[in-house]
Amino acid sequence: MDFLGALLLVLVGVLAAPNIVLTRKPEWRDWLDKLAPYQGALGVVAIAGGLLMLLRWLLHLRALLSQTVYWLSFLAVALSLLVLGLLLGLNVLKQLFRQPQTVEKLERLTERLAPKQGSLGLAGVVVGIWMALLSILY
Repeated sequence: MDFLGALLLVLVGVLAAPNIVLTRKPEWRDWLDKLAPYQGALGVVAIAGGLLMLLRWLLHLRALLSQTVYWLSFLAVALSLLVLGLLLGLNVLKQLFRQPQTVEKLERLTERLAPKQGSLGLAGVVVGIWMALLSILY
């Protein structure tokens, strides 16, 4: 799950910051264009994965003492998945939660995060690559 969560974070991070990624890797345009229609669904999957990872982190909090770097990185992946999933999956979440108060809260939260979406996406890519390396080493 750790490695898959890291790969999902890299994917969601690239989708969250396409302009920044395409300036460095213009040959990825076709690949990103093919994934764009699935952005909302991937956002919801990222939220679910982030929640599962956060729950797992809470259940194994004792391991933080013996493997501090790994479990802090694990927490960073979980939180990054939640934030980027919220940004990418907002439209799908609006359809799932039809209550006006919930939709309004989701919109307010994403309005605050939207200006930082590119930076959060790049941070997600970096944290995802870091966690993938750590999960291979541990």
